Amino acid sequence: ATTSSESKQSFCEKQTRMEVNRIFSAEQIEVHPELPGMLKEYTKAVIRENPKDLLAFSAEYFRKKADIPGEPVPGSQESNNKPEGSS
Repeated sequence: ATTSSESKQSFCEKQTRMEVNRIFSAEQIEVHPELPGMLKEYTKAVIRENPKDLLAFSAEYFRKKADIPGEPVPGSQESNNKPEGSS
């Protein structure tokens, strides 16, 4: 169990790290060159599909984009469209 002083110390350490990384102007922000296009394509997919569960849809969308094998994410439209009896 953590004591109150340990908890305060941990909070202070986190606060100090956040202040070191504080952003004061747009010039300090470095955006990965692929991010704008990736977000645009993702946004189009969300608008096109209009998913009921945005988080599950997003997880499945990026799982497929990253070519990560496996079953569809539960709650995503992909998992809802699986034929009966398939696993």
